[in-house]
Amino acid sequence: MRWIALQALILTEPAAALMSDAAAQRATACIALGFTPRVALVDEAVLMEVSGSLRLFGGLLKLVALLEARLKQFFESNSLPAKVIRAQGATSLIALGRLRLTHQTSYIGLEKLPKRVADLPMHTLSAARPHLGVLERTGCRTWDDLLRLPRDGVARRFGAELLEALDRARGALPDNYTWLTLPEQFDEKLELEALVIHTPALMHGVDRLLASLQAWLLGRQSGLSALKITWHLDKRREVAPTGELEIRTAQPAQDLRHVARLIAERLGQQ
Repeated sequence: MRWIALQALILTEPAAALMSDAAAQRATACIALGFTPRVALVDEAVLMEVSGSLRLFGGLLKLVALLEARLKQFFESNSLPAKVIRAQGATSLIALGRLRLTHQTSYIGLEKLPKRVADLPMHTLSAARPHLGVLERTGCRTWDDLLRLPRDGVARRFGAELLEALDRARGALPDNYTWLTLPEQFDEKLELEALVIHTPALMHGVDRLLASLQAWLLGRQSGLSALKITWHLDKRREVAPTGELEIRTAQPAQDLRHVARLIAERLGQQ
């Protein structure tokens, strides 16, 4: 098995960002589906199992390079300052544990990561987090420290979940993730955060939906041919309470910047 863990970090203030961190994670997961069907959203991360895709993409290095390029292009095309951190491992929990270390300010650069999986700190294992205080007092600071304890004692004191997580981390137990799947059609709703009193002001919400749509297209390995936008506004005299707009493209498109310009132009005519 070969696992990749990803986390997308939006670098602008939440109020100004086109996407929340949660939406960015979802978009990252959608794009990851273009490389493997085995993608799961787990805690703060996107986990990918890519061993079945390595031959198709010419090996791990080429797959990772293409994945990073596609993510970079996605965030840049949507004017989203973002940083995507990545880690790898033979099991999902090793990859996730390493990812969490790369996110810490005291671990800048892969060269500073522990060389041995057994030396990963306890806080990088999700199942250990409720017990960190007790584990610290018993001298358990790394995965290896916990593995050295009698299994029966670990199960009695901390529960079967922690023992199961250790076995999954070592590859002794299989993972049981629910793999992400994308719907056949993109259909999303968005509640506007601010009062809209004229139709062109809808564009900020449209941009957010288009970013999610582009990630869906990349995950489905499809292009956009047609879309319909429907809106419902507060009833006011100077603007119609409901409306819709249909856009069709001459060729299937994944880069939606031209589509966004068409929508802005059409909304300006409403």
